[in-house]
Amino acid sequence: CVAVGKEVWIVSAWTGDYPLEDNVDKIYIYNTDEDTWSTKPGLPVNRQRGGAAAVLYQGEIYVSHGNVGGHGEHATSYGWLDKYNIANEEWIINLPDAPHPRDHTGGAVVNGELCVAAGRDGGDANFFNEVILETDCYNFETKKWRTAASIPQGRAGSSYGQTCDGKLMVAGGEGFGRAFSNVDIFDGTSWTAAGDLVTGRHG
Repeated sequence: CVAVGKEVWIVSAWTGDYPLEDNVDKIYIYNTDEDTWSTKPGLPVNRQRGGAAAVLYQGEIYVSHGNVGGHGEHATSYGWLDKYNIANEEWIINLPDAPHPRDHTGGAVVNGELCVAAGRDGGDANFFNEVILETDCYNFETKKWRTAASIPQGRAGSSYGQTCDGKLMVAGGEGFGRAFSNVDIFDGTSWTAAGDLVTGRHG
């Protein structure tokens, strides 16, 4: 989800029972002033997925990576990138693929780039441990991806946010039979460990 003014937009998700989740075909919008929900058309059918990263940048919501099929060998993780123009109510799809497919991921805008970190290959039989270490950064001006520094501890299902000084923060996550308490901050070049969470968590 992303914050758009006083609204919360959920733009890419699954529904249904684990491990065979279905794609959600709508954008769900919560108005915090009116305490109401509304919907808009979601991603086109051939680009719908869950477990993707979503960020708001200059009036457009970018949706990157994600997974079709849910959890396990029947599923496929992607490096897809699409965006939704809020003013025009229009999806622009098939932007350049990221170099490292993943799901259960997230990101933030760092120094004019969409940086996506952590996550896993949800289409692997041992998906809980198939974590992705490399950070993918998309430059909005050049429209190209680059591979940036690897996150120190691979995990998926973390909490993501942008710090007040414009860095990416990744907190918690899961993998290898545990919930992590790690908090890591990415400045566009390197990762720095912050203080751990009091309680490890994911999802």
